[in-house]
Amino acid sequence: MMPVVIDWGSNTCKVGFANEDQPSLIFEPFVSQAKPKEILLNGSNAYFIGNQLSRKRDIFPLVSSPIQNGIIQDWQAMEEIFKYIFFDELELDPLYQTILLSEPPLNPLKQREKMVEMLFEVFHIPALCIASQSMLALYSSGKTTGIVVDSGDSTTSIVPIYEGYTVQNGIQQQEISGKHLGQYLARLLWKKGYRFGLHHRESNVIRNMKENSCYIALDYRKELENYNQGKLKGKCFQLPDDSQITLDIECFQCPEMLFHPQLVGIQSYGLVDMMCKCIEETPFNIRKELWNNIVLSGGCMMITGIQDRLQKDLKSSIPSTAAFQIFRLPDTRLSTWLGGSILGNLPSFEKICMSLQDYKERGAAMIHERCF
Repeated sequence: MMPVVIDWGSNTCKVGFANEDQPSLIFEPFVSQAKPKEILLNGSNAYFIGNQLSRKRDIFPLVSSPIQNGIIQDWQAMEEIFKYIFFDELELDPLYQTILLSEPPLNPLKQREKMVEMLFEVFHIPALCIASQSMLALYSSGKTTGIVVDSGDSTTSIVPIYEGYTVQNGIQQQEISGKHLGQYLARLLWKKGYRFGLHHRESNVIRNMKENSCYIALDYRKELENYNQGKLKGKCFQLPDDSQITLDIECFQCPEMLFHPQLVGIQSYGLVDMMCKCIEETPFNIRKELWNNIVLSGGCMMITGIQDRLQKDLKSSIPSTAAFQIFRLPDTRLSTWLGGSILGNLPSFEKICMSLQDYKERGAAMIHERCF
């Protein structure tokens, strides 16, 4: 039986079998907090998750994700999410199912061990593999050496990987990502008189606006000058109530914080500076190979113009003798899952898995020997 590939994120979870081209299940890993008495009295589940929750959003206005900034904060909720995946959606018995699970860079070892304990103790799975999200995203490009630029909902990371091994010293990470872009866009619109709250429905509107209307300017200063001279036309965005909102400077001002966090008062490196610092921390003899395979991953890498901007800024930031190539899948949100599907389909996959027997004999810490 093919392994189940599960790619976790703070805002989205992708699940599917390793022989598939696309995940069969994509859902928001949110769990209900409010539990109305009338629902409990009817004998319904105390927890509502994913698609169950989206159908009852008005009944459960207060929801939360057990994963915050890539780190699991609520293990009981995580257990319920696994039950939802195995029993409600995939309708399989985990007793016979190998699992391939992604994890963020710099994931605490204790978090990894606790995940191992849950899957073997509660669900009694036969085997488990935990792989770095960056590593899997690199596999999706068909290579094992390169730099992975991953920007999702809660974190942005730059990870150098050489021949399948992460160069730990070079990892760069910061908490400027999709969630922060959405918050910044809401602040910009607030100044124009548009009020968006924290309700899930309004957050989704902001996210859609960011994904469909925002773009990365090739030259931010020139774009700002064009705006001030009235050379740019605003973009209309239709709201769920059929009214329209016009975005102008916000379209390129919002995502610019990925390159210049100082615009919003955050003293941190931008994307290109992070990439250069990442390379500086790696051995000199592998830098050329790393530059030759820059892989973009995560939802923020879907923003229009980002690949061209990276291309332009890197040319002016690194030595002229350093050649580089940037790769991006049509949907960078699926890069990690697709890499997991490739890994789980390899004949050698079983050799890097930790079995239930391994767990019984040596405990959860053995996962660190199998998964790097």
